[in-house]
Amino acid sequence: MAEPIYHWKGMTVGDALAQLQRVERREDADELLRQWVAAARLEEPSLPEDSALQCVRSNIGYMGGYSTVAFQKHLEELFGAVHPFFGPVGGKQEPKTLQETLEMGMRLSKEKK
Repeated sequence: MAEPIYHWKGMTVGDALAQLQRVERREDADELLRQWVAAARLEEPSLPEDSALQCVRSNIGYMGGYSTVAFQKHLEELFGAVHPFFGPVGGKQEPKTLQETLEMGMRLSKEKK
């Protein structure tokens, strides 16, 4: 990857997905994770590195939910990033229909109250 992959402040989900789509090698994925974790810790200095890494991976997994199943698997393999609510592609907790997705969202929102 020739150009820097780090952009954080003011980044939209679309911006982040565009960066993630450019990553094809594990080395680049590791570098993006390193830079996004560093950026997260700059914004929240008290955040331990392992918590920042977990947060970044969770966010990447969440953003993968806006893309194709193939791209979600790509994110899982390169970044170790799975959707925080639905789990890995093909996993037991992954909803199979729109109705299941809606019901899961409603259940999770009630649990947060």
